[in-house]
Amino acid sequence: MMILLLLLTELQEERERERLRQRERRMREEERKRRWEIEQEKKRQRDVHMKQRAEAIRLAREREKLR
Repeated sequence: MMILLLLLTELQEERERERLRQRERRMREEERKRRWEIEQEKKRQRDVHMKQRAEAIRLAREREKLR
């Protein structure tokens, strides 16, 4: 009977450790996803800025031609 209790306790402890490992893994994946999304947004903002800058330069050249 005592051995059975020990085995059950060990099993419960291992399940708890596995549950915690899985939770930590999910948290790491979520953090990695957040960082990736932030980087993607930064790239998108850079692209928008570069396109606006290029358009401003193009418009300035057009104005110069019209003078």
